[in-house]
Amino acid sequence: MMENYVAAVFPTLEEAGAANAALLDLARRGLVQLESAELYGRSNSGCLVPEGSDTRPAMRLNVDILPGGADAESADELSAILPAGMHALLAHVIERDPSRIDDAVRANGGIVYRRSIEQIEAAGMRRFTDAASLDS
Repeated sequence: MMENYVAAVFPTLEEAGAANAALLDLARRGLVQLESAELYGRSNSGCLVPEGSDTRPAMRLNVDILPGGADAESADELSAILPAGMHALLAHVIERDPSRIDDAVRANGGIVYRRSIEQIEAAGMRRFTDAASLDS
């Protein structure tokens, strides 16, 4: 089993929402374990903002509660790749077969980006130590 963050980028919010529904269906059928998921877009000011999502509140990413944690780091990385006018589904998953999510995303017109929890945590730690070294 692999613990990953999956970012799926779509031209429309409707496509992102359909992929979110497909992800919830995969989780309901036991084909992936869904830890959290959130739909995002880019505001007029260029900021990454959560958009309407039908995930349960307990399954939403903890970007505000745990700044600097893996959820926040994954959202920061999504912000770096999400073009203006596009929408994204960002999910923290445990998966055995990545092709299941890949197929669901592509079937809804999306492009998949995947990073392991280890890669996300390492990137966050590098940013933390880089910032700490600037403060010294």
